[in-house]
This record gives sequence, C-alpha cells and structure tokens, in this order.
Amino acid sequence: KFNANNSDLRQPLVDWLTAKENPYFAPAFANRVWFYLLARGIVNPIDDFRELNPPSHPGLLKLLAGEFTASGYDTRHLFRCICNSQAYQRTSRVHAPKDEQASAALTTAFGRMPLRVMTADLLYDSLKLAYGDEKLDLRGGTAQHNTSGESAAVGDPYLEFQRRFGTNEENATDFTHGIAQMLTMINHPRLLEGSRALDEYRKQNEDASDEQIIEWLYLSTLSRRPTSEELTDAKDYVSQASEADMAYDGVLWMLVNRSEFLLIR
Repeated sequence: KFNANNSDLRQPLVDWLTAKENPYFAPAFANRVWFYLLARGIVNPIDDFRELNPPSHPGLLKLLAGEFTASGYDTRHLFRCICNSQAYQRTSRVHAPKDEQASAALTTAFGRMPLRVMTADLLYDSLKLAYGDEKLDLRGGTAQHNTSGESAAVGDPYLEFQRRFGTNEENATDFTHGIAQMLTMINHPRLLEGSRALDEYRKQNEDASDEQIIEWLYLSTLSRRPTSEELTDAKDYVSQASEADMAYDGVLWMLVNRSEFLLIR
C-alpha cells in the first residue's frame, strides 16, 4: 500500500519490526523456530503471546530473543544455537518407568525430544525423493484408484496430498493419520509401481549386489543402514521372489510404510 506521498510503507514496517526496542519480534520469531525444531513452543500455542499465557521457560525465551537480536537477526545463528543445545539433542526414547503422565510432563518441559509426525510438505518431499518422482501424483479420482475411500480428488496433486495428509499445525505431536492415510500408503498404484530413483541407481550400478541395493534403499528412506537382522530378512525376501524388480519394490514399500519413515525422532 502507498500513502498520500506515494511512498512505500513496507520499509518503515520492516524497520519497526526489527528495531531493538520492539519487544515483540525477536521473542515471537525465536519461539516459532523453537516450535519448528522441538514441536512445542516455549509460548504455546505459538501465536498466543499474552500475560495470561506466559512462557514455560521465560529465561530461555529471553536468552534466545537476546541472542537473535544481538546477531543482527541472523536466522542461521538462531538455528545453530538451538540445534547445538542439549534440549534439541536429547533422545526421543522413553525410559522406564513407562508412566504416560510422567513422559508427557517430561516432553512438555523439553526433557526429551518428542516423537512428531512429518508435516504433509515434508512427507510429500520425502516420498518424491524415495520414488524419484518430482511430480508424484497420488490423486484417486476414479473408483479404481480411489484407495482412501474419500471423496473425489481435487485438481492439483499437491493440494490433494495436503488434503489427505495435512497435520495439526498447532501440535506436531498430534498423530492425525488414520485409516484413510494408511489405505493410500499401502494401496495406491503409484506407490506400488516402483521407484524411478531405484531404477536410475541400478542402471548406474549394474553390478550392485542384493545387499548393496537393500542398503541403498534403507539410506534413501530411513537415512540409515539396515541392521544385520533387517538385512538378512530383506535378502531372504529378495532371493525367494520370482522377479527381483518386484522384490526391490516390495522392500521400498515396506520401508515407506514403517512408522520410522513417517515420524521424526
């Protein structure tokens, strides 16, 4: 918008937002980054800054806001500070005793890393990488391809994926996936027909052994190598299959349908 003098008001707005005397910008931004990385804001919900909703760790929020301001609002510096913290690097494993209330309290206090579902955007990008398909289309507009049991698909592949796999943006630990999402993952023809990324890998590595291909599949989906037991099971499955191509597709299908693929740990 422009004022009567036809001058752009966006620059004064940005100057005010990032002014050191502005008490709102740095804490709000730091809180949002903390939420992005640890699934819960220091002020939670993240946009509810008011006296009746105080931060759970006021000293921590003040420290992060001050660090962000002092760095000249360097977002990389803020991310680096949080990612190097003990809070971010804690395990998501729940240690005995398995008390649900104690575990929830520990998570709320940032005493452990919470398990959280990948956002729809992250899941979509992860599947596109695993399948080597930049235009991954999971729409199911026909009776044959309507694998989720939902109404007709929307016109755009991305919007349709958001409709099916959208998560709770206020609480990343809320497991919103259910029958409809699982039916899509296990039944959709596109997720059963194989990976172009795998085809390209095998084309460039014609002498790759079953073990190497299985290891590549694990690294491409779970970002780790298989355990000795997992490797043995996968090799047995591939060796017993009538067609190696279908067997490798089956291993990929198994990996993307594991909770380890869906959850951020």
